[in-house]
Amino acid sequence: MKWRTKSGLAPRGGTVNEDGARDRRVPKRVATPPAIFVVAIVVGAIVNKAYGFGSGGGGPWSFGGAAVIVLGVALSFWSIQEFRHAKTSPNPKHRAQALVTEGPYRYSRNPLYMAAAIMHLGFGIAVNMPGIVFALIPALYILRKSVILREESDLEETFGEAYLSYKTRVRRWF
Repeated sequence: MKWRTKSGLAPRGGTVNEDGARDRRVPKRVATPPAIFVVAIVVGAIVNKAYGFGSGGGGPWSFGGAAVIVLGVALSFWSIQEFRHAKTSPNPKHRAQALVTEGPYRYSRNPLYMAAAIMHLGFGIAVNMPGIVFALIPALYILRKSVILREESDLEETFGEAYLSYKTRVRRWF
């Protein structure tokens, strides 16, 4: 079935097919965000072990890393709470029902991904494995290319001018 938009603009909630039914499909993603971070942590740990970076033990790094993880968890909970207030799902597999612009979304368009990156960083610090910390760089690149850009395109299609205005006011990251 051929999919089209009316007047070149996508209606709220997705495109419309020839029968007038809304397409609620979500854009395909290469990988889910949690999988990207898990794979990066595993690869970072392997590189760390192979090249002998850090001790792989906790020591004085454990407390600092744990504090960073707690910061990431707090940001994650705050972000999810804003999704609940807006009555939409934070799951990237679900199409957005509302544009969330309050709470941490006033400062970043991606605070949940920022929270995951902070937790990843904290874990690498806590276990004293620089390989895990450095693996965050390619993880963020893959996240941007395979998830964030597609989500932004979907949000632009779904919310139109409201999202474009939000996008000009708020940075992708902090």
